Amino acid sequence: MASAAQINLLSTDDFVLCSDSDDVLDAEGISVAELYGYDCNKWYCTYQQTDLNDQSIVTADGLTLQLGNVCALNKGNYAAVRLEADSLLSLSFDVSCSNVWGGDNSAFTADYHCCVYGYDSEGSATLLGSWDKTIKRNTMTKNNGIVEGYDAHAVTITLDDASNADYASYGIIFDATKTVAGAGGMSMKFDNIIVTSVPEPATASLSLLGLATLMLRRRRA
Repeated sequence: MASAAQINLLSTDDFVLCSDSDDVLDAEGISVAELYGYDCNKWYCTYQQTDLNDQSIVTADGLTLQLGNVCALNKGNYAAVRLEADSLLSLSFDVSCSNVWGGDNSAFTADYHCCVYGYDSEGSATLLGSWDKTIKRNTMTKNNGIVEGYDAHAVTITLDDASNADYASYGIIFDATKTVAGAGGMSMKFDNIIVTSVPEPATASLSLLGLATLMLRRRRA
């Protein structure tokens, strides 16, 4: 098997990131079909109601999705990117709580998700892997600017059958949805967002053939 390659989805050299001036109001969030129509290697952010303006941001330091009491139930914000790559094996990222506010006994709860899709040449999507987490405001406190009660940790999503299928491109959607009302709110951060890919067998074979040809030429010389 050819060696795997890692792609940093927060690299400003390879991806167009999304600042707080780039996100747009979209009551439906970002659908799988809508993502297929987006430009590759460019992040897009949306919010589902006006009060959530500028609360989904992608920078080189990470992706943040923020929700607070102003958010209506079952509403939230989205961040997504589509990329062309050789067969993907996994998506990994670090997740942490970057801020909380409001009373420590708040019932405020939000669901965070990440889904990875493979698109065929016609735009039909297959779900390859996902991550989800329910996060409650009352499990966390903030002391001297440091959030306690939510341990930062690494997540790896192994992608089902991705290395065995011929996908034309891949889509990744992060989203946050308010599920229980309460005072205050939270901001979750995702950084070190990395996909691991493996070159297609044909590409690897051509590389080996080219190397063998070069070695043969050197011997003849």
